[in-house]
Amino acid sequence: MNDLDTLQVTELIAFIGTIVQAAAAVLLAGLFFLLSRRAGRRLYVQAWTWALVALTVGIAAVVASYAAQYPLPTTGFQKNPTFLVHVFQAVYLFSKLMFGGLLVLGAAAYAERAPTRTRLQGAILGLAIFSIVTVALLRTLDRIVVIQALAVAPMFAVGAVVLHRMPPARRGIGSRLTMLVCVVDALLWLAYGVGFSLIWAHEMVPDYVNPLGGLLRANPFIDTVMEMLLAFGLVVMINEQVEREVEEERTGRLTELAAASDRLGAVIRAAVDAIVLLDATGRVTLSNAAADLMFAPPGGTAAGKRFADCVVDSDRMELARWLDVPVAGDARNLALLGLRPDGTSFSIEASAAEVSLGGASHRLLVIRDITVREKAEAERLELQKRLAQFEKSEALGRLISGITHELNNPLAAILTAIGDLLETEPDGTQRQGLAAVYEQAQRCRLITRNLVYFIRGGEGQRQETSPVQVVTRAVDELRQEAARRQVTLTLEAPESLPAIMADPIALEQVVANLTLNAMEAADQGGRVRVLVTVRDGRLLLAVEDNGPGIPPLLLSRIFDPFFTRKPAGKGSGLGLPVALGIVQHHGGTLMAENIAPPGRGARVSAEIPFGPGRRRLQAEEKPASPNQRRALIVDDEAPVRSPLRRFLERRGWQVVEAEDGEQGLRILRGHEFPDFDLILSDLKMPGMSGIDLHNRLLEERPELLQRIVFITGDVVSAEVAEFLKRTARPVLEKPFELTELEQVVARLNAAPREIDSD
Repeated sequence: MNDLDTLQVTELIAFIGTIVQAAAAVLLAGLFFLLSRRAGRRLYVQAWTWALVALTVGIAAVVASYAAQYPLPTTGFQKNPTFLVHVFQAVYLFSKLMFGGLLVLGAAAYAERAPTRTRLQGAILGLAIFSIVTVALLRTLDRIVVIQALAVAPMFAVGAVVLHRMPPARRGIGSRLTMLVCVVDALLWLAYGVGFSLIWAHEMVPDYVNPLGGLLRANPFIDTVMEMLLAFGLVVMINEQVEREVEEERTGRLTELAAASDRLGAVIRAAVDAIVLLDATGRVTLSNAAADLMFAPPGGTAAGKRFADCVVDSDRMELARWLDVPVAGDARNLALLGLRPDGTSFSIEASAAEVSLGGASHRLLVIRDITVREKAEAERLELQKRLAQFEKSEALGRLISGITHELNNPLAAILTAIGDLLETEPDGTQRQGLAAVYEQAQRCRLITRNLVYFIRGGEGQRQETSPVQVVTRAVDELRQEAARRQVTLTLEAPESLPAIMADPIALEQVVANLTLNAMEAADQGGRVRVLVTVRDGRLLLAVEDNGPGIPPLLLSRIFDPFFTRKPAGKGSGLGLPVALGIVQHHGGTLMAENIAPPGRGARVSAEIPFGPGRRRLQAEEKPASPNQRRALIVDDEAPVRSPLRRFLERRGWQVVEAEDGEQGLRILRGHEFPDFDLILSDLKMPGMSGIDLHNRLLEERPELLQRIVFITGDVVSAEVAEFLKRTARPVLEKPFELTELEQVVARLNAAPREIDSD
């Protein structure tokens, strides 16, 4: 067979396939016209109907184009079509694009995402112009199909995406099938585009284009099958949606009937409601005492008045429409604004029923004043909301209190044991491993302390505190972490400042939280600056970073509990809220701001009043003579006692251990040991607790009370908090570091020297 015969056979096959496709399109369009009459004015049904009409017109244009070119040409795809053929090709291209666009529009309407009418009209005009220009420029069908493929393939893809993103409740077999067909159609049109691009480039007929030649020759038949599958999926989608709407309507009617029955029962039981009987003109012919009290002057009656005069002007039209609707036995409710005789308005609810008296039809209205009910309901909901929040907070507080107490004991043992080992372990791999464990234990300690302060709300033991010492101590503890993050950490503070009445541990927590937060923002290679000074007679603590700053929309939320911008596992969202709670409990304020110009970092500033008796505290402390220092450690956990004993013994202390409060009391009563300069006692122990030990010493050896330092992992419970506040003794909160123990012991054995303030 020569090239001419091949071309003729190819075009003949394509022509036959197009005739089959046109017949299928006509049948599908007719089917959807019938469906649109049964399915009502649903936009997606109309869109899909007109999409099939557009497809029918497009295929008819192709048939007409073939007819205008027969007998078959001898030059195949390289011939120059006539003007009439150009017209048919433009109609074909426009119709095919309209088919794809209307298909997507119907899918969007089905998914309740339909565009506006203005945008739809603009899209149609744009497609028409695009079709005319494309045909005028390209002139041959193979090139036109390439452009068509570039437009139609994305349309099918968009339709598939729209159907895929529908809520799961709206998806069914029809939507899944239609989505699958859209995906396959998108891939087919991409293949058509590639194949006809090769024809365009090489000016060859489809038979010689491998391996896409067969696909291109059979594309009318393939398109016919895909159109049938698409139509089937659309029909199933329409049927599923109609079934859903019918079920929703049935459920809604059942709900309305149940509500109407409940309302009618309420009307019968509510004898205190206003009851009026209206004649055909809407005039009150009968009223009860409650109605007279609502709508008539004192001593008067509502009978004889037009009921429309008993409501405000804006509701009269609504009332008239409501009364004109026949009542089918069940009462109907209407919310209105009633009008009292003095001209004031109030909320009412009216129920209507039709009754026959003397052969005449009347309306029976039952009216109730809902003003008090609305107010009571609002108050009830608000009270219920507050109660639920309180119960949730209380339960959360108990849970966190128990968890932190259970965690603090092993954390205290870990921190003290590793701190003790780090003092004696030489540099090397072993020390590096211990330092890594120590760092992670400190991180856990920060989390538990944040939880404790969040629940406790900043409550703590107040004492005269040197702010410079507290801030310096907190910053020094973070220098290793700053080095690990490669962040430059600087502290700007005077040599001394007036003493502040504060909880030093809580104040350290504020510095730690703000500084760690700033280091997160500064990131690797950044800078963090901590500033301590006096401003307007108040202590100013500011932490600055050179990070990207805080987005303006988040400035109002950064102090919200559990709000964090950090990735999962990098932050608990408690650092800033805890700092805010502590500062506010000390009578201060905490403010966050961006450093100008934008993008140059952020600053968080705390201002705290100094409190009464502003005195300057000298930084140096005078330690007691090491030859006379004796310590008693009372704790029921040996892993906590052992590192504490070794730590103190290395510093020249004579240390005695007691496993519980009873053994500790026996030691303090006996004469085996001289009096102790330091008593470290856990608060919660089996048998005699630290609180019981304190109370017994208060009776028997009160002079020893000034030498007690308490250790506890629970500062949240009311009993412990009240005891610590009453005794005003130093407290080491588990988990703690050995350096904290050293600082507390130093303060206990050396009173600070006072310097006159300016």
